[in-house]
Amino acid sequence: MEKAFKWAEEASPTALLFLNEVGAESSFNVPRRKKVIEIANDLRNKGLKVDGIGLQFHLISPDIDDKLMQSIATDIAGNDYLFHISELDIQMNFPLGLKNKLTPEDATKLKQSYNTIVYNYTKYVPKAQQYGITMWGISDTNTFCTLYINLRLKQQSEDFPHLWDANYNKKEAYFGVIDGLKGVKGRY
Repeated sequence: MEKAFKWAEEASPTALLFLNEVGAESSFNVPRRKKVIEIANDLRNKGLKVDGIGLQFHLISPDIDDKLMQSIATDIAGNDYLFHISELDIQMNFPLGLKNKLTPEDATKLKQSYNTIVYNYTKYVPKAQQYGITMWGISDTNTFCTLYINLRLKQQSEDFPHLWDANYNKKEAYFGVIDGLKGVKGRY
């Protein structure tokens, strides 16, 4: 890892360098998040350039709340890193893939989860340390979540993790993100 950061900086000294990790955003995986920060700090202490930390945020709804998001933001920003939510999606049909459509109740949960993430990111990560939020997909048409269900469970099923549905219509979750960007904490 040290060589990778060294060589990346040598190849492009002005590039921003991130340590990106999966699973460290989960409530049950706080030790993993702490270890990622420890590794980044260790690299910095050895004189290597580490500008930020990315967490992939592959979530299962409703696997996020205000307290967890505040903790994540504080852990990363408190160590003076740029914070990138790098692969955000929220599985709604996990683990069995039994639903054939997004129910109104699930649509509300999805909207609330996206709002929780975006609202707390913009509130608790200082502007100078907000690198951005990148979605893992655009619509429910092509999603890793559906692929996972079909390959893992060997069945034809769908998942509904994104802001647009399979026909590229905005879902309620889209408006949860917009509210979060406006600083509005939704209680849907």
